[in-house]
Amino acid sequence: MTGSRLRRLIAAGCLLGVLAGCATTDRSTRSAAGTPGTSPTAAGTTAPASPRPSPHPGYVFLDLDASERITRWDPCAVLHYVVDPQGAPPGGMEAIRAAIGQVSTATGIRFAFDGYVAERPSLRRAELGREPPRPGRNPFKSVLVGWYSQGEAPTGTEDDVIGYAAPLYEFNGTQRVYVSGLIGIRRDADLSSGFDGNQSVGGVLLHELGHLMGLGHSIDDGQIMYFQAGHLRGPARYQAGDLAGLRELGRTKGCLDSQLWTRNR
Repeated sequence: MTGSRLRRLIAAGCLLGVLAGCATTDRSTRSAAGTPGTSPTAAGTTAPASPRPSPHPGYVFLDLDASERITRWDPCAVLHYVVDPQGAPPGGMEAIRAAIGQVSTATGIRFAFDGYVAERPSLRRAELGREPPRPGRNPFKSVLVGWYSQGEAPTGTEDDVIGYAAPLYEFNGTQRVYVSGLIGIRRDADLSSGFDGNQSVGGVLLHELGHLMGLGHSIDDGQIMYFQAGHLRGPARYQAGDLAGLRELGRTKGCLDSQLWTRNR
């Protein structure tokens, strides 16, 4: 869209430059992305840094605009993603596919894997702008999923943060629409394999994918989107509140009248 640009918020106490959410270990006593207050946007104005409330006690939204419209992906467009496999644990790609399968089922949004890349998770990718035009494709970068070391953690990330997600949105002339983003999982975190509890590789991926789709941290410790990992037992999967929130962000709420790109249905 002519004259448009990425809008990037600071999430207080977590990440700089984008709307963001984090998972922390069970040693944490607070939400890394849930600090109340306001913080600068890329344009130098202010915007809420804390998740916005919803009518349901089990979920909150990462962002609503001044008209209380939920910032979300166009659910009628395919969401493309790439993976940097460096530092991935055994079974990491299988966990990504399985977690995305849960998100796709909950939202009705289709995902497409665009392949492996050698690109470290970094918030700098939000500053790189658009990809070259591709007919029928989102002109923004595919979502990046990768693993990072503590030395590669974004500025301001606490030691107990074991993963983060940073969705990027664009204003389409009517409302904010997510167009790209990234997920980083800390490679040296003490995570069990697969989906064995929510302090597992799969459990953290589910949490960060929830942020990527537009959910904030729940105050209900029975949900995957609760700010701490390690509180749920049994196989990691979205709970009732998580699923209710994802439905609000998904296809049942209708396509967005996006002028950003031609939908690849």
